[in-house]
Parts: sequence; C-alpha cells; structure tokens
Amino acid sequence: MLFYVFFVLLIIKEGVKTSEEWNSFEESTDQELEKLIKWHNEEKVDRSLVARVFRRYFLGRTNQDAKNQDKLVYLSLRHEFILERSSTPPFEVDGVNRVSEDFRFSRYLGMCFGRMVGHAVDLEVTVWSILAVCTTLFYFVVKASDYDEVTMAWIWCSIGYILILANMVFETYIRGIRMKLINIKGLERDAELKRSKGSKNIGNGSTQSTESSALLGENGFLPDWCGIDLEKEKSKKSFSKMITPLLFGETSPNLQQSMFIFHEHGTHFTKWMFQLTIFTTSLHVALFFKTYFPVIHGEYGEDNIEIVIAYILLSCLPVIILRANRISMVQVLVQIESVGDLRRPQIVQRVNLEEKTTSIVSAFIVLYKIQMLLNNLSMDNKVIEDVQSDKRAPSIAAVTNDKEIMDVYNLFDKERKGSIKVDFMKKMLLSFSKNTSDESEKLDQVFANLDTGSDGYVSQEEFISWYKLVMSTEMISDDSSQKRAEFLFKMFDEDDSGHITFGEFKTTIDKLDVGFTVDDIGSLVYELDENGDGQISEHEFVELIERYHIQ
Repeated sequence: MLFYVFFVLLIIKEGVKTSEEWNSFEESTDQELEKLIKWHNEEKVDRSLVARVFRRYFLGRTNQDAKNQDKLVYLSLRHEFILERSSTPPFEVDGVNRVSEDFRFSRYLGMCFGRMVGHAVDLEVTVWSILAVCTTLFYFVVKASDYDEVTMAWIWCSIGYILILANMVFETYIRGIRMKLINIKGLERDAELKRSKGSKNIGNGSTQSTESSALLGENGFLPDWCGIDLEKEKSKKSFSKMITPLLFGETSPNLQQSMFIFHEHGTHFTKWMFQLTIFTTSLHVALFFKTYFPVIHGEYGEDNIEIVIAYILLSCLPVIILRANRISMVQVLVQIESVGDLRRPQIVQRVNLEEKTTSIVSAFIVLYKIQMLLNNLSMDNKVIEDVQSDKRAPSIAAVTNDKEIMDVYNLFDKERKGSIKVDFMKKMLLSFSKNTSDESEKLDQVFANLDTGSDGYVSQEEFISWYKLVMSTEMISDDSSQKRAEFLFKMFDEDDSGHITFGEFKTTIDKLDVGFTVDDIGSLVYELDENGDGQISEHEFVELIERYHIQ
C-alpha cells in the first residue's frame, strides 16, 4: 500500500505541471490557434490512435507533434465546453447556464484533476473484488509452477509488460472517446467567423440545428458524438449490454454517454481501471523489491551477475515506461469525465466564484491606489501632465490586451460604451469614503485634469494611460499586501468593531456591482472564516488579499 500511495503522490506532483501546461494552452492567441489548425490540416494528422499511444509511450511527451495535438485537443474541448450542447437533437446550447468565453477552463480541469486523484486513494469494493479474482488466478499459476520461486520471478517480470499492454489498450480506449468529443472543424469555423466579424462570441450562427446541421449554420459542423446511432447502440448484444444490467440495472444512455463501455455509468468503469492500473503497478514494484529480486540474487549470485543485472533492467523498464506515461492517461481521463453531460456544475460555480473574487480584489487594490494618489495630488498632477503631453502614454492597442487593466476599466464602464462618465466614477469612489467632503474636492481636481476634452467623460484611452502610468509609480507599487489589506479592512469595517460582518461585507461588495450573489458572498465568507464566528477578522482579510491579488 505504501508504494500505491507513493505513485499517487507522484501523480499529484505531475498534476502541477499539467495544470501549468493547461494554463499555457488557455493563454493561446487567435494567431496561435490558426497556426495549430493549419498544422493539423497540412500534416493530415490521421495516424491511428494505437500509433499515437505507442509513440507517446516510447518517444515520450517531448515529441512536438504530440504537444501540438494535445494543445489543439484542449482548445477544441474548451470550445465545446463553452457551447454546452444538449446531448439530444437538435443539440442546442444552454443559453441560461452557459459559461462565458472567458471561463478559466484550465482551472476547472485542474480542480477535476485533484478530485480524480483524491478518489484514487479510496479503492472501491469493485476494485478489491477484481484484485481478489486476479490474486486467485495468480495462486493457480504459482501452483502450476510447483512453487518454483525462480520461475515465478521471471513470470512476475513478464507481468510488467502485460501491464504496459493493458495500459496502452485502456489509454487507446479513452483517447478514442476524447476524439469523439472534440470538434476541430467547428473550432476552425468559429475562428474564421471571429476573424471575419471581429466578434468575441463563440457560435455565431443559427439558433437551431439538426443532426446534419450545426448551431453555426447549414455549413457548420458537429462533434462526432452527435452522430451516434443510439437505437443501434441499444440493440447491441455486446459485453457492455450484458454486464451493465447486472451492475447497475436497466439504463438508458444518451448519445454522449453511449461512448462509454458501461454507458452512463462509464465513469465508474474508467475510475476502476484508473485505480487498478496504479495499484497493479505499485504491487508489481513492491513484490519485485521485497520478494523476487532477492530470489534472483540468491539463485544466481555473483557468479552470474549479468543475469541479475538483466533481470533488474527487464523488471524496471515497464515501471519506468508506465511511470513516464501515467500522467498522460490521467489527463485524458480528467478531460473525458469533465465535459458535456459529465461536466461538474459545483466546480464550474467554484471557478466562477474564484474569478469574480480575483476581479473584486483587483478592484479593492484600485480603490486603495486611488486613495493613495488623492493623498499625493502633486505627484498625481505631474503624471497627468505627462499623459496629456503624451510623453509616456502607451498605445491603446498595447494595453487593451492586459486583462487586469481592462477589468479595472470595465469596473467603471458598465455599459461598455468606451468612456466613463465622470460623475458616475466620482460617485462610486466616494461611496467607499468616510470623509466624502474632503475627498470630493480632491477627486474634482483629478478628473479636471484627466478629462482633457472637458465633456464630462473620461475616454478609454485617457483612463488606461492614466492607470498604466500612475498605478505603477514607486510610491504605490512598493506597498506591501499587508499595508493594502489593513487600509481596505478599515473601509469594510464600517462600525470600527475590528471585524467585518456578513452585512458589511455584502454592502461594500454590492457597491462595485460585479455580479456577486448572496450565495457567492456567503461561500466566500465561509471560506475566510477560519474560527467559525461568522465574521472576518483582519488576519483573515489579509489572507483574502494575498490569495487572490495577482501581482
């Protein structure tokens, strides 16, 4: 069992690298996507799944074609995840619960990864039953060999290669499911639509579709799972159809679920296989070191040391190969068990809450910085003069891709008009102040210089230039998270009690109008409230700022 836990810990370690890789995929630009699609079309990536799995097992993850394929598959899965098609014709998308195009799919998969690995430690009864059957079979093999330990040692060595074959077969199976979930043609069409129309929305086209026409229009494309003949699937007299009723009773799979061996309970099957592959590998290593290596060493000793070395190499090679490719199998498992009908609403909600919390903490920091600037108007006016003279102002194209700056700007430009009304911005900022009369005069001075057109509006260019230059000043950037949090804590703590109540927290957040629901606020307060008193202490508030503020 110790080796089993060790292998699980190794997977967790590799999971960190996987999350980083998914995060890098998430940052892919439209140009990178176009290059990937072009590579896919020109190279005609039609190699069989068996060949792909074989290349990955024996050429490793450094193969560039494999990396390109993984990236393209990820982007296509993300595309379908955002569309969230129904699993029944006409495959309409969910217009109400659909996530935004900015949804952090990489973070979602990362959480699903942690969930799967967490469940791997807890072996299910079915897995123990399968292991018991295998143990019984192994007993008969031992008995047939007349309890010859040397023979059993070599048989045990060969079992490692059987494990490689079993892992390759299983990974080929789950990769086949994943290939049916993706829709590269649809992704390519959406990229073309986005480029031609300049739209940021996925799936611009007809709102109705059939089994032959996708949501993108008559010339659109659907993923392969939409073309499954469900009636034909139900009528099959296969192993799956025989074993499913025995394990789960009568089931009625939809189109997407029918790709799994056990239909809608297919995720149970994949989880069993995942646990079995890890356990059998760890068992193989444990018995090799504890039992069979001493047997071989005792049998051949120093007189035939070359045989001992050969045995060690032959026994360790399968472990190395399985260890190097285990993470690849886990990646695919996470992906096929986290999309479509198997998407996990609770994790989606958690990711959205994290995103909103990050945005609101960024807004808190902006409020802090503005307050510091109001206390140092001489410095502020000097920077504004530079903005007006365009000495240091960055181009609008250079900064509109900066998510943090645009999030701050959109905090004030709620209607996305491209300009901010000075009175609205002033009113919002004053709502957080306890000394409104004094700060009102200071804000008037700031906006008088910032509003170069004197029309009562601050343009996007004016705001971004001001924010980019002023907010990066040494006076502001050197402040610690502790200092910022202490200032903001006092802003939330309206009655100066030393604690922030749920009501105070909600009142302050509502002023920013960032879409936080009562449940969202309750979840956040519950997460921060370490001592369970229903209030947020200054220490807990500092943790909030440090956890969610992106430097």
